[in-house]
Amino acid sequence: MKGVRQLRVAARMDLTVMLASRGQALTWLATDFLSYTSGIAAVLLMAERFNGIAGWSKPELVFLVGFATFAAALRQTFFNYNISSISRRVGRGQLDHSLIQPQPLLLSFLTEGFSPFSSLGALVPGVALLATGVAWTGLDVSPAVVTKLAICLGASMTIVLAGSFALGAAAFWAPRGAEEISTRASSLLGLTDFPLDPVPAGLRAVLLTAIPAGFVAWFPVGALLGRRPESQWVITPIVAVVAALLAARLFQKGIRHYERTGSSRYASFGHRR
Repeated sequence: MKGVRQLRVAARMDLTVMLASRGQALTWLATDFLSYTSGIAAVLLMAERFNGIAGWSKPELVFLVGFATFAAALRQTFFNYNISSISRRVGRGQLDHSLIQPQPLLLSFLTEGFSPFSSLGALVPGVALLATGVAWTGLDVSPAVVTKLAICLGASMTIVLAGSFALGAAAFWAPRGAEEISTRASSLLGLTDFPLDPVPAGLRAVLLTAIPAGFVAWFPVGALLGRRPESQWVITPIVAVVAALLAARLFQKGIRHYERTGSSRYASFGHRR
């Protein structure tokens, strides 16, 4: 399949970048590792100090943090190089690099950001934490549960990407401002490694609707661990499909606008305005 060939090419290019400078490669891997582990340290330390948080036991919190970390690592692995931060490509006029290629834009988005080697610093702690969480909680690793876990991880990744594309579409109209706003607003979907149970009901409703951060980790993990009716695990992939469709609609409108106007961030002589 063409998509598989494209992924192989992207992987080779990613490896080439890593091998160009061993020092730089080690720096990337180390900083990614520190970034992902330091972000979750506070939750794990609080869980250790208070023997859990908001009714979640330490093993359950490790599973929650592992799920969130691994989902984020998967996003970096498959949608690196500003695919997951699409407002940067749109705002800087870089979308043309994909539009001129003799292949569907969707295929480009699904393959150009594949970076399995430079993302190892994020993948390693994600896999380790998720595996530890599964072991400590005693979660059944039957094929059915593993399938549900994989679907929820894919849905989690889709929800965050949908949010990035929906917000990033504004960069078609306001390249510079929307790029900055989208980056900041998208970070709200990163509120994933802390249980939302103690959050006020009104704010929790917002984090499950307008800003669906609750579906990135807290809600699906709660269903997988039996903290809510097991059948509710399917709500997360449904939310992901709805979010993806809405994001696709907004981005398509942006593309039609871009076809008429191009990027307004650069003057004809190539410098930033």
